[in-house]
Amino acid sequence: MFSLDRETVTVVAIVVCVTAVIYIYRELNKTKQELTKAIAGKQNITVKRENTETVAVVRDVPNKQELTEAADDKIIESESQK
Repeated sequence: MFSLDRETVTVVAIVVCVTAVIYIYRELNKTKQELTKAIAGKQNITVKRENTETVAVVRDVPNKQELTEAADDKIIESESQK
């Protein structure tokens, strides 16, 4: 059969290392492609978002005097109903 000496173990170790390097290289390429797709998708969303117009909503906020008068009116109404 095979003799288990230093040369045989070295050859087996080299074959295992080369196989591991090839596997890791393929996995890293797959990961790189996935990240490239994800980044491209994110950039497309950003471009679409930048192209849309933003509409500002402005509300009329009553000033302090108007709020005080409205509160006073409600107090007077509630006291008159009693």
